[in-house]
Amino acid sequence: MLIMLMSAAGCSPAGDEQDTGGEFTESEVNAAGTYLLENTPEISAFARYLDEVSGGKVSLLLQPRPFPGEGGGLPDMDCFVFYIGENQPGCIVDWSWFAVARDLGEVYHVETESGEFETLEEWRIKEGYPRYLHGRIGSEQSGEISGASYAVQHENSEGQYTVTIMRDSAQRSTLLLFDAWFRMRQSIDLGVVTGEVDLFDVNSDGFTDIVIGAEGVSPMLYLWDESSKNYIKNVFPFD
Repeated sequence: MLIMLMSAAGCSPAGDEQDTGGEFTESEVNAAGTYLLENTPEISAFARYLDEVSGGKVSLLLQPRPFPGEGGGLPDMDCFVFYIGENQPGCIVDWSWFAVARDLGEVYHVETESGEFETLEEWRIKEGYPRYLHGRIGSEQSGEISGASYAVQHENSEGQYTVTIMRDSAQRSTLLLFDAWFRMRQSIDLGVVTGEVDLFDVNSDGFTDIVIGAEGVSPMLYLWDESSKNYIKNVFPFD
């Protein structure tokens, strides 16, 4: 879900105003926002991910907004700048910044600290959208939304995946598997998990597996099945 609203950097209370920067008309800003979404599918994919793991309680916000600071490293060019973050219950959490050339001919990622522009190709190679996750879903005001996310890159496969372990208010955990575009491929009810989650190649087949430890009992083991591109529950010693 994509929404438009005013926000502040970091985790801050949500507001309801918009700021187009004053030099562009509303129709121009809307056209630039549409161009950004059409040419940066990672944004819509991340929005689907937030909606999925939070049960609709966390959504993506996309807002036209001047880049902070005294110009930073922004190039001398006409462009629309968009702030993107998470609209969590009661607060906003930063994600990233993007810029769209005024002629709608190019999309850039804006490096948060320096304000320097980089092409989408440079952003995808250097960092990309999945790698920022790692426990960012959830807030103090949304106790039923908590979890940690792990990037999975198999040695014997070019596919990239995200594994998210969600825990609800009853302390039951669910494992969610997403592909590179944050389309959910698998949901596994883990029950109550008390141990650590480790991702490594258990059976040396070139694919990352999942081991979930539990105090006093045998760990849970999920081996990667390349044919179905899912995790299959197994036991030690594994089959």
